[in-house]
Amino acid sequence: RRQMKLIGVYSPVRRCLQTSFALTMGQLLAREHKVLYLNFEWYSGFSQMMHKEFPADMLDVLYYFKCAREKLSLRLPSIVQNINGLDFIPPGQASLDMQGISGEKWLELLETLERISDYEYLILDLTDGMNGLLELLSQCYKIYTITKDDGFAMAKISQYEKLLQVNEMYEIAEKTVKCRFPFFEKLPRDFNLMTHGELAGYVKAIIR
Repeated sequence: RRQMKLIGVYSPVRRCLQTSFALTMGQLLAREHKVLYLNFEWYSGFSQMMHKEFPADMLDVLYYFKCAREKLSLRLPSIVQNINGLDFIPPGQASLDMQGISGEKWLELLETLERISDYEYLILDLTDGMNGLLELLSQCYKIYTITKDDGFAMAKISQYEKLLQVNEMYEIAEKTVKCRFPFFEKLPRDFNLMTHGELAGYVKAIIR
């Protein structure tokens, strides 16, 4: 049994509040649990949103993982940042090094993080184009997929579900919770305020 539960957040639909949802869920869970958040986007915009340059990020974690694994447990605390109680490893800046990581290596890294830390939940904010997307989703205890009602969104969801069927990855569909949000008039612009407002109310209900 895993000590650390993996929660996957992934949708083939773009601009669907996926990262806002994942960060809100992470901050709410972090009120009672030890939670780590990982973002796999090519252009995450975290530095710009937080008006801050990070001294180290996921690329540094990958370096220690590949070249000096015995030092990772010592270096990890200095790499991890915090938003409103939620720990996160700053996403790597756009780099081919991130694209070159196989699904098997991602899973091995997550197992290492589980072994060297005491996190109860690991939230994976996943994206298209990364290697090992389906492998990571298959290891998640719960998956949240955000949908929309427009034709393009529904077509993308349908194509994604057919991909799962073709690859006989039925367990991913079984563990998936589809979330469809109404129009929110106002969303927090500050990462530290994600637990306030309309979106937070919906996420609280989903967690319950």
